[in-house]
Amino acid sequence: MSALLLAWLAVAGVHASELTPHDAQERSPLAHARAVSLDLRGTILTPDEIDAVEAAGDLDDETLDSWLQSDAFAEQAARHHKSLFLNNVLFNLDPERTLRDYGQFGFGVWYSYELASTHRDQPMTNCTDHDADVNDLNQPRSWRTLWNGGRDEGAVDVQPWWDMDATIRVCAYDAQLTEISSEGNDCSTLAGQADRDCGCGPNLVWCSTAEQQARVNAGLSDAISQRVRDVVSDEQPYSALLTDASIYLNGPLVDYYRNRVAFSDTLTLPVPLADLPDLSSDADDTWVEVSVGEEHAGVLTEPGWLLRHQTNRGRANRFFTEFLCGEFIPPEGGIVEIAEENPTPDLSQKPVCMDCHTVLEPWAAYWGRWQEVGANHYDAATYPAYSDECADCAPYCQDAYCRLNYLTRVRHPHEESYVGTFNPYVFLVGDAEDHPGIGPALWAEQITTDGRLARCAAEKAAIWMLGQPEAEIDPALIDGWAEDFTTAGLSYPALIKAIVTSPVYRRAK
Repeated sequence: MSALLLAWLAVAGVHASELTPHDAQERSPLAHARAVSLDLRGTILTPDEIDAVEAAGDLDDETLDSWLQSDAFAEQAARHHKSLFLNNVLFNLDPERTLRDYGQFGFGVWYSYELASTHRDQPMTNCTDHDADVNDLNQPRSWRTLWNGGRDEGAVDVQPWWDMDATIRVCAYDAQLTEISSEGNDCSTLAGQADRDCGCGPNLVWCSTAEQQARVNAGLSDAISQRVRDVVSDEQPYSALLTDASIYLNGPLVDYYRNRVAFSDTLTLPVPLADLPDLSSDADDTWVEVSVGEEHAGVLTEPGWLLRHQTNRGRANRFFTEFLCGEFIPPEGGIVEIAEENPTPDLSQKPVCMDCHTVLEPWAAYWGRWQEVGANHYDAATYPAYSDECADCAPYCQDAYCRLNYLTRVRHPHEESYVGTFNPYVFLVGDAEDHPGIGPALWAEQITTDGRLARCAAEKAAIWMLGQPEAEIDPALIDGWAEDFTTAGLSYPALIKAIVTSPVYRRAK
């Protein structure tokens, strides 16, 4: 509600909370059509549309359907869902592969700060802008010695992959073209990360700038919005957002997966290299949906979702909040300090915590085979639920695989029966033991079948369309819209149509 309207209400002696859709007057046909246009398309009526509404005496079904089938409505729906998914990824995927322009310090040369110590033995030393003495692979043959003992190899001219029409100055070490180092490491993979012989490769294809990484992050974020656009435009069942075994790729994402994902410990190739779509690196707005393994579950396993919500509990909590319309409420008086000297690490049994975590822990386990602070999937062949090898090397296991991924050291009696267990399975009992292997698609399918997804989607859509908090909307109306939504095969445009053609929407806000 605008500040001007609030001021007018104050003068009239009416409090805003007293003005509900049930008390308000019904909009005129023209006002109703204008409101629908703004909500569905984000634009006002054209003169021809105004004439059509006035001639017909109302917003006709054909026009409304055309708006619901428009790209503008798909975009509005994508924006609305951003508030549900919070798809805004800000993640530095490969800091070691980031080139920085230090021209602001008078050098005018690009180099990798994170690899400076690998190349030059000095983390704060970068090269200066003089012509480097290099071989055909841009490997330095002579150096200048700097005041701090570091080595200054100079710079070479390179045409970077992100702008092949430009030429930039790059430190010779970073501009190296070596494919296989003298140590036998493949410079295009993580094995070459700390190898002095390895640089950024031809046209710097194994490195990028902060600007190019931002485009990758934007792609990871917008992949979720594109899925929403497609579900809305194609009138797919709303549940497809949460169950389809696919991911979305655009040009920057394909380029990243093709050239730099081998340096990442947070992402892996989603499909074999040969199956990546043929998209140029500048195709930011071109999207291809790619089928992937059955462990995937729509948005819930999109890299953009996993990197935005980085813990399994956070993922489960967000899903519970926005797609089941629930919330975890702390006990009366808040979370109090636990007096027990060695409280159980099992939060589902821990006093005070257990009220929420008996529910949250089994739900979080659906993402148990998905990396936290990352987006890799841990398959059962490589990471079995139980490892005899890791159980045998307990408690002081020196093997990194066991030490990092399995329970090998008992610090509480509740952990004793889980020695040798893959960490995501620790403390899971009953049906929850199957959750990591099944994945979040099962949860999505369950709430689709029992109607909870339809009910929550109807509630969120009503809040969006009516501009009212949930507490001020008649629950019976939401129940009715949810029922219509289910009858319509979970068609999101059908749900929105039911809301904007309802008497409550027609009442002025």
